[in-house]
Amino acid sequence: MKKFLSVSLAILLILLVIQYKGQITEFVLLNFIYKNDFVYKSGNEYETKKDFSYFQSTDNYKPNEATDIVNIIYSSINKGYDKFNFYCPISYESCFNDVKDLTNNYAYLSNINNFIHPFNSYNKLNIVINSLGKISIDVDKLYSENMITELNAEVDRVYNMLIKDNMTNRDKIKIIHDYIISHTKYDQQKASDIENGTNNSVYLSQTAYGPLLQGYAICNGYTDAMALFLDKMHIPNYKISSKTHIWNLVYIDGKWLNLDLTFDDPVYENGYETISYQYFLITTPEMLNLDIINHNFDANMFKEAIN
Repeated sequence: MKKFLSVSLAILLILLVIQYKGQITEFVLLNFIYKNDFVYKSGNEYETKKDFSYFQSTDNYKPNEATDIVNIIYSSINKGYDKFNFYCPISYESCFNDVKDLTNNYAYLSNINNFIHPFNSYNKLNIVINSLGKISIDVDKLYSENMITELNAEVDRVYNMLIKDNMTNRDKIKIIHDYIISHTKYDQQKASDIENGTNNSVYLSQTAYGPLLQGYAICNGYTDAMALFLDKMHIPNYKISSKTHIWNLVYIDGKWLNLDLTFDDPVYENGYETISYQYFLITTPEMLNLDIINHNFDANMFKEAIN
């Protein structure tokens, strides 16, 4: 009888192991093998605390659907991680395929940079998919530590020189808008490099370093530079982009308004330069009435711009 019970229990145990093999494997992976790989530290000083309509912060690194994967990647980059891991649970059968589809969509993922502090933005994501369910992502940052140090010093210098306590937020934005434009030339060579796949420009004009420390920018540089000052002034903002252009969206006076320093820094055929205010804190209908080609953005993603 005892032998029969022992055999029965052994068979039952084997059946349970077979039936719950995936769950047992997952438990061992998460609690022993990968235990130290899924520990998440708090964000750095540049973490954007405010959630916008499209991307949402999360502390849950076990996705159940594609949206969860997007928010995991967004949250990790927003926190300033240089690398991070997450796990595809066995219950999410299409997880690997969804990760591959998403990470191959570079144009889509690049929009994450619009909603975070420039210093946490990335140049490239290097992604490794482990057959046991582990996804590892290394973040190639757009801004080096040296660039950040120099830019913080320059932003502080300009801010302390120009900004007074009795100024309104609109006045503060205007004086920074004017300063950046008056000290910056549009980098035609960089724009040509991007279009032709070359690398002849000597300036970092696609970053805030270009306009603030080298005097040259393309639209990304103008926008990042303005974003640094907006963040320093604690004015809610993010970058909004179309297929050909990028500019700032700013929350001021109880509404979201567009601010485009690139278009406010026109260069005329005769070489004459001036500061324009056509795109200074204007509504979206006003902006699209001025130019719908370069400012034709995804209203589903940049929802604040249409409210």
